Amino acid sequence: MKALEYIWAENLFFFAIATAFLAVLGWLWRHTKSFDIPLPLPIWLKFWFFTVQVFGVLVPIGVAIWLRLSSADTLPFAILLSYLLMLALQITTEVVLLRQFHSVAWIAIPYLYLPYRVWQLYQGIVMTTAVGQVGWFQALLVLEIGLWIVNYSFNLIQLPGLLRWDQPVIGEEEGKLGSTLQN
Repeated sequence: MKALEYIWAENLFFFAIATAFLAVLGWLWRHTKSFDIPLPLPIWLKFWFFTVQVFGVLVPIGVAIWLRLSSADTLPFAILLSYLLMLALQITTEVVLLRQFHSVAWIAIPYLYLPYRVWQLYQGIVMTTAVGQVGWFQALLVLEIGLWIVNYSFNLIQLPGLLRWDQPVIGEEEGKLGSTLQN
């Protein structure tokens, strides 16, 4: 299978599996209380979201446009187009699940898509190395991998608040058990 066909087949397969998983998750959690994003967002999160939009979306769009206009080589363009398509599908899925269905299943979306995005970018490095393309494009992919790994970490940091774990749940019985265990 050619590299470009492989990229699109892999993306389609991932999207089908992720969508099926989210559909099952949404069905399993259908009786869970509807969900809204906790507001106000912390300042650091707003800054990080802006950073991700610039370096994770706008820069790749700009590079993809530049590659399409200036290069006869389609592989780097196809890698970025695939990356941007999957990113757009993730955002669309998040919006639909959160705003249309108010489902808590939207929380799971980044935990599915971000590891796949890192895999996509790594595959882009491997594919461009195999055909002798090195340099700035691979450096861009490495920077994108770093960006999304940090973003994944920030998603993990936000998880307790999103799942409303920030409220104390220790009751009297648990307090007694804890004091019993300490004695």
